Amino acid sequence: MKSWKLPIAAGAFAVIGMSASQASFASAPIVHKANDLRASAYHLNSHAAGIEAHIRYDLAHGYNPVHLRHKARYLRNKATKLAKKSNVLAKAYYSGYHY
Repeated sequence: MKSWKLPIAAGAFAVIGMSASQASFASAPIVHKANDLRASAYHLNSHAAGIEAHIRYDLAHGYNPVHLRHKARYLRNKATKLAKKSNVLAKAYYSGYHY
């Protein structure tokens, strides 16, 4: 980073109220991994919600989409596992593990 950009970046953190420790928190690799897992879990939950809406539509029209129920349950379970992994990584970071 160019030297003239450093004071600007420091000022930006000061303006939005971030301390130096919070700024370093945002750059830790373990935090990036945790955020990626959270994003994946959010995406899977969104996909499962769409499938569940399709299930409700099918049920309203007299169909029994059992295969979709299994798929939605599978996605919800996978999303739960990813969310738990991201929480473990975040707790590890707060406990002092930073890599």
